[in-house]
This record gives sequence, structure tokens and C-alpha cells, in this order.
Amino acid sequence: MDVIDKTILMVGFSCLPGAGSEPGVGWNWCIEAAKRSNVVFVTRSKHRDILESAVPPELRDRLTFLYCDSSSALRKISIYFEYLDWQRRAFQTCRDYIECHQVDAVWHITWGTMIFPAKVLRLSVPTIWGPVGGGDLVPWEFLKQMPFRTRIVLTAKNLIIRSVPHMRYFRRQVRSATLVIARTSETEGMLGPLVGGKSEVRLETAFDSDSKVLSKQVSALATGSNPRVAELTSSVEVCCTNRLTSRKNVLFLIQAFAMAINMIPGLHLTIIGSGPEMGRIRSEVTRLNIEEYVSLVGELPNEEVLECVAASDIFAFPSLTEGGSWSLMEAMALGKPIVCLDQSGMHEICTEDCAQLVEVTTYSRTLQEYAEAIVELATNIELRAQKGAEASNVIRTQHNRASQGEYIYDVLLRATRGQDQGCS
Repeated sequence: MDVIDKTILMVGFSCLPGAGSEPGVGWNWCIEAAKRSNVVFVTRSKHRDILESAVPPELRDRLTFLYCDSSSALRKISIYFEYLDWQRRAFQTCRDYIECHQVDAVWHITWGTMIFPAKVLRLSVPTIWGPVGGGDLVPWEFLKQMPFRTRIVLTAKNLIIRSVPHMRYFRRQVRSATLVIARTSETEGMLGPLVGGKSEVRLETAFDSDSKVLSKQVSALATGSNPRVAELTSSVEVCCTNRLTSRKNVLFLIQAFAMAINMIPGLHLTIIGSGPEMGRIRSEVTRLNIEEYVSLVGELPNEEVLECVAASDIFAFPSLTEGGSWSLMEAMALGKPIVCLDQSGMHEICTEDCAQLVEVTTYSRTLQEYAEAIVELATNIELRAQKGAEASNVIRTQHNRASQGEYIYDVLLRATRGQDQGCS
């Protein structure tokens, strides 16, 4: 494994081993970076014992933690106020550390949202920001289908996202970065013009080939020992695992699935997850008179979720905006053909060889094409097998931890090239 003799200050508001979302991103990237350089990770002390005990023995000489706590008073008002204030504190912590230690670069990892640019980008050493998201807009055609309050909130968010790149403070901080890494092409399209070619796209998540739970399901698929398979009927099983919120777009999936049932018999949909949209989803299933074809099972332990996905024939992922989705990657690793919208993180993860990528146009046309995509896979077992095999191949060869580590090494090499900073 290539190693670079440099010291990197990595900054993460969220960092926690074994977690998903931002805490998982913080942990996974700092571990991969520590395999290839010396890392001092700046974060809050709330998980101090967990963090320090989880560091692999072989990395304990190369990964240390520098703690910078946030304001509990501000957290009671809003976690966003807490984060903004923490950025100020983290900047001071990093600046003080740089004054008396050799530091070759500062890398702000989490939170990864462009709405709150990283203050540490203005430090005197090379700085990296990302992977950063937040530039993905909810299409207006889909906003119109949402409840009034949600529509107002997401419309306001869209306006904020569009206006942020024009704000002076944002432009000043972003232009100070040595490199900006965007999670999706949409976000890179907003940030790229501000940094003059110093931006690129890289997903924040990667497939963990060492996952014992996932490996168990892969083995069960190979041996035919998955208990969930015996529970299924002869119908083609479509599975969706997602948080039930408006942006996850599961109500759209229910409508598309109803159209698919009208085209061909023998389909069944299982939706795993919970959230504020559950009531509307139940009502829509009743309104469309498809109760016997749809199972809403709520939340399940991760191992049971993977059992359900492994036992299915098609994985439907209707989200409107995503970065690197863990659930999508898990389904692909299990060899499931995907039906998803061709935008946001889905566009970065999936290819036409492994997924039915549906272009977002008008709501009615997108709905029709999504239904047709389900039907095409449901009626063609060879196509399902081909796309499922390629889905597994894409995850294992392009979106794995090893390739993520190689990317981190390349970024560090580029960011610190020619640097020879001494102690102040």
C-alpha cells in the first residue's frame, strides 16, 4: 500500500465507527487516510471513548484525535447554529495546532454540505473540502405533488441552494480551497465555476467488503439458504428500503407500481422503512386498491432488511436527491438490478448496464417510464440477471473501500505536492 510521509489535519463535526450518514463518512475517510498518511482528526469529544478504542492497532501511531467541543446551548436552539459556531472553534483549534506542529494539509470532511462552507479553508496550508453535497435540487414537477408545507420548505431550500454560490462570504471561503470534492455532478456544477477547475466528483460512501452481515447474505444467495425466499410467492418481488420522506419519493413509487400492475400481473412490492410520509403512502395504497400487492413492513433490523433485499428480484430506488446511498450500494452488492431516477447520487453510482435509469422530465411522463422500467425487468429474467451481475461488479470494482483509499492517497499527493512547511 502506498504511504505518503505527510501530516493531515482532518476536520469532522460528525465521526462515529459503524454509523451511517455523516458520522460514518467521517470515520471511514479518516481510517482510509490514516492508512496512507499521518492523520490528526479534529472532532467533538462526545464519542471520545468509542473513537479511540475503535482505531485499529496498526493505525494507532498514525491516527490521533484533537477534540474541539460545540455549544450545548446553541444545540438547544438548532443543530445548524451549533455547527456554525463549532466551525469557528475548529478553525481556532486548527490554527493553534498549525502554529507549533508540522501540518501539510487541512481536510474538512463533515458536515459535507455546501450551504455551510468550511471556515478552515482559509488557513495558511493547502486545504481540501469534501466530499460536499447540497447542490441537488428537488425538481419542480415533483415539488408540486408534495403537501403544501413540505412544498414551501423544499422550495425555500432550492432558492437558498441557488443563491449560496452568489454570496460573498461563500465565494471568498470556497476560492481559498486547494481542492473541492463534490458528491454529485449537480453540486460540482455549482462549485466548479467558483474554484477555476479545482473541483471534481467523488461519492462520500463506499462498499464495505468486510461487512459480516452483508457477506452472510451473499453466502445465503449462493447456497439458496435465505429463509425469506421460502416466504415469497411465485410473483416477481420488488423491494424498496428507504426513509419515508417526501424527498425519498416513495409515494411516486406506489403510483408507478400501480401502473405496472395494470400492465402485467404477478408483481409484489415490499417497502421497508418509516417516516412522516407513512400515512400518505398507506392512503395512496388504499386509494389505488393495491393492498394485496403491497407490504408496508416498517423498520427492521439491518440483517432482516438485507434478507428481504437478497430475496427480492428488483430493487426500486425512487429518491429525488441522494449522495452515495448505503441502501442502494447494498442492493447492488447483493446483485439486484436497480430501477432509479437518472440524477443526483444515483447517476454517479449506477450505469445503464446495471440499472434502469429513468430520466426526470414531467411528473406524468417520468411516472410512466418508471412503471415501464419495472415491467421490463419483471418480464425478462435474463435482463435481471445481467443487470444484477453488473450491479455487483460495479460496486466491488468501482465503489469499494480499496478504491476510496487509493483516491484519498491521490488527493493527498496532489494537495501536498511541493509543500515543505516547518514549525512556526
